[in-house]
Amino acid sequence: MTRSPDPDVRRRKLTLGVVCAALIIVLGAIWMMIRPARNSPDAPGGTFWACQSCGNHFNVSTRELHKFQAQHYGERYPCPKCKSTNVIRDEEGQRKAQGEDTTTAVESSPRR
Repeated sequence: MTRSPDPDVRRRKLTLGVVCAALIIVLGAIWMMIRPARNSPDAPGGTFWACQSCGNHFNVSTRELHKFQAQHYGERYPCPKCKSTNVIRDEEGQRKAQGEDTTTAVESSPRR
């Protein structure tokens, strides 16, 4: 005759399993927040911008742009040099980073 497992042992094993699963989920969430920024396949070098106020050209990772948009909904991304929001997409910088060579900058907003 086999003896059924003790209910306390089963409860402790189940609790241990749930705690382990919760720990894995929490550690995964922490890793997703602190991992290095990744860019989208469409813009592996990030997105390129040009400030019309100071002439600064800068690059913003896709992740950083999404983070800014989540915190500042509807606002334009500011220039890191002069903090002006008078920025346009720098298509020329984008094409140079992708190996193409054209000289056009198209005005658009860093908002989507």
